[in-house]
Amino acid sequence: VPFFFASRKQGFLGYWQVLPFNPPEKKGKAVLLVLTFFAVCISANYVASFVETVLSGIGLEEYEPQINESTSPVDVALNFLCAAVSAPLIEEFVFRGVIMQPLRRYGEHFAVFASALLFGFAHSSPTGFVFAFISGVAIGYAVILSKSLWVGIAIHFCNNFYSVLISELYTAYPELNSAVVLALIGIIIAIGFVSFIVLIAKKEIKFEKSGSLLKTGAKIKGFFLSVPMVLALAAFVYYIFQSINS
Repeated sequence: VPFFFASRKQGFLGYWQVLPFNPPEKKGKAVLLVLTFFAVCISANYVASFVETVLSGIGLEEYEPQINESTSPVDVALNFLCAAVSAPLIEEFVFRGVIMQPLRRYGEHFAVFASALLFGFAHSSPTGFVFAFISGVAIGYAVILSKSLWVGIAIHFCNNFYSVLISELYTAYPELNSAVVLALIGIIIAIGFVSFIVLIAKKEIKFEKSGSLLKTGAKIKGFFLSVPMVLALAAFVYYIFQSINS
């Protein structure tokens, strides 16, 4: 709700600039972007798993909340609705819309990385931060390249749908062969790599130059050292440390 009202107060940008819910200009390019950056999100799981292994190696374990598993059709449907539909819509509205779009006046790369950093912190655990930061960078670039928030929502949907699907399959079929899942991951990453090559070949990966005269240090200081942002970051860091059991 606060982000909704904030989006209505961005006087220096038009509605479609703050929340570009317009369809992507090039449908074929949009599909390639979704396939490419969905593969990046899947690959980010391995980086997050590596961080989890490192933490375990030094005696730190992340707190995992207990979830009551259920295979009833209603619960499964609600899981998909919350994770694969509601979360992509709301989180992309906030992070790649209200937060990232106004920052683009300081440069595309700064906007992507700053919003991805906040996206990572909002996931409130070390592995969650790593995964969400990498995914946030991928989705941010996809939104900028496609000029449409729907592409980011589609990538987010694919990632969350995949995660819930695998979780539900393991819950329903504990004996599920992990080789099947690994094969699926390999196919997704291979398709993403081919899509990326096609985008490069078609010269579709290009960004506008920043119109800002501010140096990177000034941008970082101006955005991250404001009082609200310092308080928010402090809260994020606190919750991340709370998620670790020593």
